[in-house]
Amino acid sequence: MVIGAREQAMRREGYALIAPLTAFLLALLGFPLLVDLVYSVSTVSFETIRSPQPTGLANFAAALADRYFWSAAWFSLRFGLLASLIEMAAGLGLAIFLAPLLSKRPWLIAFLMMPMMVAPALVGLMYRLILHEFVGVVPYYLTLWFGDFPAFLNSANAFKTLVAVESLQWTPFALLILHSSYAAIPLDVREAAALDGASAFNQLICVDLPLMAPAIAVTFFIRFIDSFRVFVWSHKHHRYEIRRAQGRCRVESVALDGSPLMDTTLGQPIRRPSKTPGPVSCSSMIAVTAIAITPTSF
Repeated sequence: MVIGAREQAMRREGYALIAPLTAFLLALLGFPLLVDLVYSVSTVSFETIRSPQPTGLANFAAALADRYFWSAAWFSLRFGLLASLIEMAAGLGLAIFLAPLLSKRPWLIAFLMMPMMVAPALVGLMYRLILHEFVGVVPYYLTLWFGDFPAFLNSANAFKTLVAVESLQWTPFALLILHSSYAAIPLDVREAAALDGASAFNQLICVDLPLMAPAIAVTFFIRFIDSFRVFVWSHKHHRYEIRRAQGRCRVESVALDGSPLMDTTLGQPIRRPSKTPGPVSCSSMIAVTAIAITPTSF
């Protein structure tokens, strides 16, 4: 009875200690989510942002019927899955390959983590300069060695370039977690498998990976969420591209999928992004709901 009462007292003390931080996180994250939910079921503009007019599920119906919404969702889904899979494969391979070195020199982890310490905006600007067709270092040396180079930043290759840049920056995150998980596997488990005649490959498949499965799943899910939200309504994120048509140059504002938004030869927008928070909030709520449901399906 004394032990049971002591355990209950320690549990209550633990709850009391984490209560302030829990309340702070709920307020910090819950308020924007609540505002987002209100806007998603309302007609609101930046002029009436303090007095939204409830409209029910009209925004959701409009979003689900909008082909641009599904195009943006498919773009974000492809981007998130590809970047996360590449990061997980590279992180897992590096965690296993570098395990002997990192066990002897753990301070090297700090250097391997440096890419993800750089601000994403700075990483994007840096790679934009590195891959630029006129001033970029990579196109210069590719031209010097091979006589030509692919247009990394045009509409045909922008998606692959962005996946590569995202993977290069965030593979250290997967490496950090997977290395910790790999190093935490008890040595006697591997020794028992070796005594049973298991090869190094069989130990990896039958011992290491099953024990690392929870860490692999959590890491993949975290990276997928972070990569998925890089391009929210990605058809609104546009850039400018110089195209040659009929012997003259024409500048178009194009979406990342290559569809034009503005043609300067006409001076008229082909497709304008929504200027009201309602549809954008609605799309984010759909994405949040989909992401929240995903873990429960496994």
